[in-house]
Amino acid sequence: ITPSGLGVVEGVLIPTLVGFHVPKATAILGVISYRLINFWLPIPAGAAAYISLRVPRGSGLKAGRRALSDMAAEAKRPDEDPDGPAGRAD
Repeated sequence: ITPSGLGVVEGVLIPTLVGFHVPKATAILGVISYRLINFWLPIPAGAAAYISLRVPRGSGLKAGRRALSDMAAEAKRPDEDPDGPAGRAD
């Protein structure tokens, strides 16, 4: 199982398009373009949404940069259990 069918989709979609008489170079370019848009474009859009939620309106570019650096620092930090090693007593 791969994330979002990475590799599997490309391996099936290109031969399928070629089977429908699309030139091989066009099929490869189309599938690569599709994957770039479908798989990678949401990442900067998600970062922009995160910043828009974390930074108060009108606070300026410096606050946006600070929120972005905080987001990167949180991503590098290992997961920590806020309730300690014992966990919650729900």
